Amino acid sequence: MVAIDQRGLGLTDHLCRPYHILDGVPDVIRALEILGWDREILLGHSMGGSAATLVMAAYSVRIQQLWLLEGLGPWTYLDGEAPDLLRQSTDRLKQIDDRARPLYESIDQAIDSRVRGGVVPLTLAAPYPIARRRLVRNSRDRPRHWISF
Repeated sequence: MVAIDQRGLGLTDHLCRPYHILDGVPDVIRALEILGWDREILLGHSMGGSAATLVMAAYSVRIQQLWLLEGLGPWTYLDGEAPDLLRQSTDRLKQIDDRARPLYESIDQAIDSRVRGGVVPLTLAAPYPIARRRLVRNSRDRPRHWISF
């Protein structure tokens, strides 16, 4: 049995780019390739359940069984459409270079930007713990600025 930490959680380092639910798919596939496994039982919990579901959808020939604990809800794509979309998306994610990240003069400016730019309305207090974790002092381009990753 192997337990894979999601990016930015557990013993993993932060990435210098935003995380996405689809990131888990190439991570799982790469781990299975490194282990030399070609037919597995996947168990996923919470966001890991979502990643395991997406792996099963895109790479069903590799998966014997899928077990979910608090995983992904129903998929809304037409029959047969989702696996191809997931494979294409995973292949693109494997090739993405780090994209330019926004710079902020203060943590408060970063939080304000998130509150104003979010899809879901937020209070100023809601994103503060996440922003503190996802901001680092930029030491290369403008050392007095904060950069989101």
